Amino acid sequence: MTDLSWLDQFDGFEIIIKIYSKFMRSEPKLKNEIINDFEEIILPFWEKEVQCVVVGGKPKSFNLGLMD
Repeated sequence: MTDLSWLDQFDGFEIIIKIYSKFMRSEPKLKNEIINDFEEIILPFWEKEVQCVVVGGKPKSFNLGLMD
């Protein structure tokens, strides 16, 4: 999720998980790890870290929507 350079024409990204209560229902530990990765790695990367890691990298909005 931090290597989206092929989507450079976009100003930001949005992922929506519909029916979140059923998302990864059979793998609750993995579900928590995925959400934790978004909170601690992916979202901070696109907020600021992209400037230090990617040549010419620019911060972009990245929204994660969880719907039920």
